[in-house]
Amino acid sequence: MRQLAAGNAPRATWFMRRVSTIFREVLVNQIHILETMMPVDFLGFRSKLNPASGFQSSQFREIEFAAGMKEPRLLQFFINEPESLAQLQKRLDSPTLADAFWKLLIDRGFDVPHVIEEDDSEACQKAHAQRVKELRKVYQEPEKYYDIYELAETLVDLDENIALWRMHHVTVVERIIGFKQGTGGSEGVGYLRSTLTKRCFPDLWNVRTMIELP
Repeated sequence: MRQLAAGNAPRATWFMRRVSTIFREVLVNQIHILETMMPVDFLGFRSKLNPASGFQSSQFREIEFAAGMKEPRLLQFFINEPESLAQLQKRLDSPTLADAFWKLLIDRGFDVPHVIEEDDSEACQKAHAQRVKELRKVYQEPEKYYDIYELAETLVDLDENIALWRMHHVTVVERIIGFKQGTGGSEGVGYLRSTLTKRCFPDLWNVRTMIELP
């Protein structure tokens, strides 16, 4: 984010590649360690996890907030953890990686309006459409805007890795405990499946539908 604020897209891209590699090789793969356990063995200590749940993973929520996927309602799960709550509130109130990306595009002369991601109003939908229209210029002529294109694709890499982690997570959970209720009171697998379509950078995904051959 500091590199983007300084207008250094290539350096930001280098960092993003590193982040995505760590995410893929460490976080996505490590969840499968649980599959080395028999379901009955996992159940032997699962009750000791109560009342903790994935909802209360402050580090994962911080990654989401920092990337651009802010959900204020999630703060309620940290009421009894003042330190985590304060850190997440700080992230919630701070600019995101997505904000830094759009600011870079504005500085480069692109007409990309501000969007409040939680807003689903007609005005917000039009703003998203305008963003996609501007991104289409980059994706239609990647050689002309190569540093922006490369940066955008590393953001998609991060988004994809977060989605892959969710997908692998829900698959492992179903394999180990089936459709039991989550330790934090959620629907378990049902809830996890509902999160699979979340995206930090939805416009970077939607632009692909608009790309055409010259």
